[in-house]
Amino acid sequence: MNEQNIKIEKSPSVSIGRLIKDNWYLIKTVFSASPLSVSLYAFEQFRVQALVFLEHTWLIQTVLECIEYKKPFYDAMIPIIFIFLLLAVTSVLGGIMVQWLLPKAKLKAQTKFKNMVFAKAKEVDLKQFDDPKYYNDFVMTAEKTGDLINRAFSLIDVISYSLAIFITTGLYFAMQNITALLLILASAMIHLILVLKRNKYYYSRFVTSNKYYRRGDYIKRLFYLQDYAKEIRLNPAIKNQALKDYDKSFDGLVDNRKYHNKKILSVGISGQVIQTVLLDMALVLILAYQASVLGIISYATVVVMINSAYRLRGSFTSIITNIASSAENCLYVEKVQEFLKREPEIVSGKNLP
Repeated sequence: MNEQNIKIEKSPSVSIGRLIKDNWYLIKTVFSASPLSVSLYAFEQFRVQALVFLEHTWLIQTVLECIEYKKPFYDAMIPIIFIFLLLAVTSVLGGIMVQWLLPKAKLKAQTKFKNMVFAKAKEVDLKQFDDPKYYNDFVMTAEKTGDLINRAFSLIDVISYSLAIFITTGLYFAMQNITALLLILASAMIHLILVLKRNKYYYSRFVTSNKYYRRGDYIKRLFYLQDYAKEIRLNPAIKNQALKDYDKSFDGLVDNRKYHNKKILSVGISGQVIQTVLLDMALVLILAYQASVLGIISYATVVVMINSAYRLRGSFTSIITNIASSAENCLYVEKVQEFLKREPEIVSGKNLP
């Protein structure tokens, strides 16, 4: 297949209302499977990021300012002891959350989702299985069940820890240096544009690959279904034609993935270049200028803000990435909901036994 003949499958636009509604459905399904575990997991992510701010921003700045301004060692020792004790006490809780509660919560949610899907598959009549659209929806729904649950936990994760970072590091930047905060926001907005473009290619790759998978599955059935296997033995030409069709389908799948992967790679490289120039170079130069020339911030603040900037940008990019993924979630969630709403088309008469 020529890559020039491959077309990008456009994903439908997603409104804010659909974004909230569909992702709320996803989170609600996960929460209903294990309310306590999900709540504690969300609190754990908030707690971790709050402690990261205290340790990597507030404590480091306190120690460096003690060195820069030659303050007594006592002023640095008390915060160090406080943070050490706080981490020691709360580390046990984190281990319980990650090693015990999270795997149980994911398993319960995946089981509930899969039971819903397979229960619906048992209800519909055989006529549906001859419909290519039903087959595509069923394959996608069954395949995406585990992925959607992981996306739901990722969404809960990013909401919790981003909220913690906004409250701590975001307020710190707003009070210390608003210019640096605006630069980080600009970097995050560029990242949003690139992520949305990349996700369009991911969605197109997934949708356009379905027809090749379906065609290959149909051909494979010829070799293990009894009636067709007999015809293949009696007529070798059928076998040769089937193998040719299968090779053609496989080649089309490979070309399709190569085409989309090139697009995804180009977007990723563009993003890395822009982020390096905008944040890694511009932010460091601005902070160094303000400290060495203008003298409006301390050198301790420069060190802490550079380190914290990457964490704050990581928070912005994470929530942006998850917003974009949430838009992608809508496309899959609505497919799942459409599948679950299917009803049998062949219905027995009332008086039939």
